[in-house]
Amino acid sequence: MSAPVPEHDVEIPLRLQPVVARPQGWRGRSNSLVAVGLVGFIVVGIVLGTALDDEGPASSAAVAIASTAPTSSSAAPTKRPTPTRVPLATPLPTLEIVGGQIPTERRLVWAQGLQVLDLGTGTLAPPPPQNPYDYQMMPLSDNQLVCACVLRPGTPVGDSTVKDPILRFARFDLTGAPIVERDVATFDGATPVRDMTDGFNVVASLDADQRYLFVSAVVRRPPVWTVELYVLDVEHGELVSAKVLDRLPVDLEEPGPSASPHTGHAPDGVYAPDGVYVWASMLAIAPDGGTIYAAINRSEVRSETWTNSSREWMIPVHDGTLSTPAPLPPEVSLAPDAWCLGRPTFIDQERLVQVCTPTAGGAPGSSYYVRRLTTAGTSIGDVAIPSGQPVDGYVATPVVDRARRAVFVWDPFRHTMTRIGIDDGPIIGGTVPGSMLPGDRNLSGRGYLGVEPGLTVSPDGRRVYALGIGPGAGQTSRSTGVWVFDSMTLAMIDHWEPRAVLTSLAVSADGRFVYATGAPGYDAAGHENGRWPASVTVYDAASGEIQVVYGAVARDTWVSFAIWQ
Repeated sequence: MSAPVPEHDVEIPLRLQPVVARPQGWRGRSNSLVAVGLVGFIVVGIVLGTALDDEGPASSAAVAIASTAPTSSSAAPTKRPTPTRVPLATPLPTLEIVGGQIPTERRLVWAQGLQVLDLGTGTLAPPPPQNPYDYQMMPLSDNQLVCACVLRPGTPVGDSTVKDPILRFARFDLTGAPIVERDVATFDGATPVRDMTDGFNVVASLDADQRYLFVSAVVRRPPVWTVELYVLDVEHGELVSAKVLDRLPVDLEEPGPSASPHTGHAPDGVYAPDGVYVWASMLAIAPDGGTIYAAINRSEVRSETWTNSSREWMIPVHDGTLSTPAPLPPEVSLAPDAWCLGRPTFIDQERLVQVCTPTAGGAPGSSYYVRRLTTAGTSIGDVAIPSGQPVDGYVATPVVDRARRAVFVWDPFRHTMTRIGIDDGPIIGGTVPGSMLPGDRNLSGRGYLGVEPGLTVSPDGRRVYALGIGPGAGQTSRSTGVWVFDSMTLAMIDHWEPRAVLTSLAVSADGRFVYATGAPGYDAAGHENGRWPASVTVYDAASGEIQVVYGAVARDTWVSFAIWQ
């Protein structure tokens, strides 16, 4: 099938939620700090290598068992910071059992692609068979995976090779074995631009009941970019509905199309031909499946100057059938250089929220606000985050708590937390006392490793867990550990010391454990050290006591918990 024609009237349940991916190739800025399919570690100030030394990890003891400490069965907050085992100057043991509780669940993580981490053993499932396509992969509740896959030109298929990119629906089991595979559309005429675009890109999202997979695609078919939206049936992979949302020129309107595009300099160092470039950036589905929010990013490149903008739509949908898209009017659309943290999220079937700033790039000192839109495409007013709660957009991370209709924003540098009530509720700030932080907190000119995700809420909504970042003694930052806050008052109720440079955080489905992954290639003080593999520390969520440390989860890749919201 070719592109759609526009209408003239135009228990090991995986505790994961629908996915919205970040744009691919968005040069010069990003509307999302959460990268789906990529481990989102930010490196600033210096170039930090993540590859491990050839010699691999040290030959530490395979198992180190400490005396079993009593654990609390109470979920009540602790009265003071709980002491935990201190960081080591040498690589962590492959397995260190400290407490008496071992988790049994499995979680999806990004390592070498999407893999399954067994928290009972600290092992990663072997990577699934290497599929010959790029994909947007996400989980289903019955221990399956679904993807909006793209077969690139030149991919062998049977006795021939792919000529034009093909959008393919695929559903797999957790080993990567295909259950359903079906070609949905051909991106015929897709024309790439070196170092800028493959000529197409896609993002995908599931509805709440996982009946439909929604796919937004932009395809460069000179003289236009085509913005397309597809609805696929998850059970059979069949195309249910499709629409063209927009068509945009690939050439600049002024001074006019150029037969020999001028080579300009992109903000990130990539030399780019002048022209218009478009990326599918965001999809969000209302909980009742009745509305889709879709957005694209658009850049005009003139010599060394990039002019960025966004286009957004609310699209009604009924039983998988798309209705007429409604573009958001200019007065409620994002500012041309707006920077947003995380993904847009429907708080209910009528209201969508997102944390944004009008400042290009989200530089430190930017003023942030919670954007609030209705499915009718109107604004019910932005909620400003007070200037007394500063946010560094390069590393800050938000979490939307639908059940309690609140947004949390955590700045891991400043160790500040903000809670914003969605329905004009109170704005509450919380800060880690300075006496508990390192004396030297200046990160200017130093490299650092970001946290992704660095913030999570307990299943019962009572606690918020956050990872902090502080100056390291070596080439990069060190972790300040896990900080625990009361979700309603933001009073700090606990602090758990790190055993490594912690970079990713998750809480178990039953709320009993908090998991934190450690960065490979760096010791706990931030010194570059290829003998340290990626690790996972398991904390007791009630007491903060470490239960088990898996010190060698992966030797040649980062490990980051996969999140869908």
